Order: sequence, then structure tokens, then C-alpha cells
Amino acid sequence: MRRTVTRTMTATTVSIALLATGLPAATAVGDQTESTARLIADVAPDQGDVIVGERDQDGIAASLDNVDIIVPNDPKAPIVLASPSDGKSLAVSLPSDLDLADGAVASDGTLVFSANDGGADAAVQILGDGSARIQTVIPDASAQHEFTYSFGDGITPILTEDGSVLLTTAVDASTSTVIGELAAPWAVDAAGDVVATAYVIEGNSVTQRVDVQPGATYPVVADPSISYGLGIYYHFNRAETATLASYGLGGASAITAGCAALGSLAAGIGAIVAGAACAVYGGPFFFQAGVAQNSSPKRCVFAVSRGPVLTSGTYKDSRCK
Repeated sequence: MRRTVTRTMTATTVSIALLATGLPAATAVGDQTESTARLIADVAPDQGDVIVGERDQDGIAASLDNVDIIVPNDPKAPIVLASPSDGKSLAVSLPSDLDLADGAVASDGTLVFSANDGGADAAVQILGDGSARIQTVIPDASAQHEFTYSFGDGITPILTEDGSVLLTTAVDASTSTVIGELAAPWAVDAAGDVVATAYVIEGNSVTQRVDVQPGATYPVVADPSISYGLGIYYHFNRAETATLASYGLGGASAITAGCAALGSLAAGIGAIVAGAACAVYGGPFFFQAGVAQNSSPKRCVFAVSRGPVLTSGTYKDSRCK
């Protein structure tokens, strides 16, 4: 991917340049905020509209798509995504090892947290699809290239094969509630070129590592996007995976029978795979079970149900035995 970028100065560079001209500090800070927001707009993949939320002295907020999102000005305070219908919520903190000033709101609604020490800036946007996009802006090769996000006690992040992360809370030994998700990460340099990046899970935190190669053009913008949404995560053990994989070998009739078996193992899935939905979701699920069964070392299959939608993949941890 390559994009045309017309503004490549870092927010820190802009601030220094303005201060050198003798402009008031407030003007420099305002232009620094706008410069960071414009840089993000230039290079970020098109992931939806940025919402200009309601502003007050504490930060910005918006209510949309059955979720309330609150982004505080204080860089140490968590961003909160909450359900107005049941009062449940998900919180994520900006990387604690970044030295950030209080946030300032750009004209497009981006809340920019400028670095106090010349390191990476951070910025948060509320998107029209009900998610929050958190960017870090890496100014040069000497700056930090790993950023750790925490979600509080009781949250277990689960890395999926597409690079995204499910944020779950345990119900029992085989079932968890999905309360949110980090979309697969991206990073782009100031020339619009894709930069390699991935998540690494450490306890109940998720670290985004940005692997910038020689020749990349700084600043580099990196992003996790977080969404709130309840669902059920079922992790099947090795014996269950082997049984479920066998249904994928016998064609449509076997898949129909397998859907019934799947529903009995995870009762919450029963309605999703019943009837015509079995043809839509059953095939991909049993294919994933087969992938898990034939992998070396052997893995296990999981399924995530969110309303009428079932997604699946494979996993390997202490529950896969």
C-alpha cells in the first residue's frame, strides 16, 4: 500500500518551529494538535468517519451504535466504552510508559496527547462504527516502538489467527464472555508505506510491536482500534476438536449432523447453527476444526457467537488438552 502524504513533520517539529518564530505558546500547541491530526488523516487506512464528540473540560464523549465512548483529557485515565442498556463497560489505558501531556482536541475530533519528552505522541479518535481508534506517532528511529495497552483485572486477551485480539472474561473452564475486540493492528510510515506490526499478549495486557525497517520515512503512525460488543467465546478441547473435525469430511449431510453435535457441546451456539444457518456457518467451522486437528503440534478449535453471527478459528494454550 502507498499513499500520497503532503504533511510529514512531526508534532514536536511543528511546535519547535512555531516557538522559534515567537508565536504564542497556545498557538504552537494548537498547531501541533492540528498537525498530528492531519498526519493521521493522511496515512491512516480508511476505517470510517471520525466523530466530533461532545467536548468539556474533562475530554470528549459520544453515544452511537448502542455504545457510549468517553475519552478523558488525562492521559493516565482510561478510555471507556460502555453499554447504555446494561451498564457494562470496557476500559483501556494509553501506554503507561509514554510521557504525555493532557489531551487537546483537533478540529476533526481527534484528541491528541503530545509527548513531553520528544518521544511518541498518542491520539484517540471516536469512529462512526462505535469503535475507538488509538494511534501512536513514532517521531524517529530512537523513539519507543512498543506500546502496551492494559484492560484491568479479569480481562483475558486472546490472540486470533488474523492478528486481532478478543477481550474476554471467564465464565467457566470452557466458556468466556467476549466483551470487546482489538482489530488487527496496522502501521504506516509518512510516505504511506505499510510497516510490519503485530500484537504480543503479556498477562492481561497487549503490546503492539512496530518493526520499522531501514529506509522507512518517519514519523510512523501505528494503531489498535478497540470495539465493545458482547458475545460468547467457546474453546473446545482436543477430544472435542477431533470429533468436530470428523464432520467436515462427510459433505453436507455430515455437516448438518455436526451442527447438532456442536449445538449440544455449546448450547449458546445451537440457534445459530440450526436450519439454514448451518450451511452458512457450519462449513467454515468444521474446516477450522480440521485445520486444528491436522496441525503439528495439534491445536484446538474455538467459536465466537455474537448475536446471529458465528466466527471460528484455532488456538493453543492450557485449555487445549
